[in-house]
Amino acid sequence: MREASADQCPNPLIRDFREQDLDEVVEIDKECFEELIRYDRSVFESILSEHDGNIIFYVAACNNELVGYALSIVEDNVCHLYSIAVRRMMRGRGIGSKLLIRVIDECVKRGCGTMLLEVATDNADAISFYLGHGFKIVGFIKGYYYGIKDAYVMGRILGGKRVSIHG
Repeated sequence: MREASADQCPNPLIRDFREQDLDEVVEIDKECFEELIRYDRSVFESILSEHDGNIIFYVAACNNELVGYALSIVEDNVCHLYSIAVRRMMRGRGIGSKLLIRVIDECVKRGCGTMLLEVATDNADAISFYLGHGFKIVGFIKGYYYGIKDAYVMGRILGGKRVSIHG
């Protein structure tokens, strides 16, 4: 993304993911996550094919360029946030919040009572972001990322049918 366009995008468009967005989504993921945590193209393709009807996938676009995305899967009234990312130069503008709120709204429409996610225990910025959006740390998974890096499980109660976030 060009540096100038960061200042020219006060209100990014949040829209549904389209198949032709995949290359840019993979590029954003690569920019935002260390190798141990990021998804490559094959992981995204696998998620898209295995969970077709249960996916909530939004992108944020500025000046026809993608600047962020959020990917969730809905199963058994639980919305699981798989990944959310915003290009570094576009952070601090509320784009991640807009994406997350849009996902939460859709989860509620689909009857989800709970939203869960995993986050690396050393990712203080992400943990703070989620806490600011009403999530709580509800669990810990040692070696979640390929047996090397630990993760917190974070959860938030939504509308709809509630399920245990501790089980």
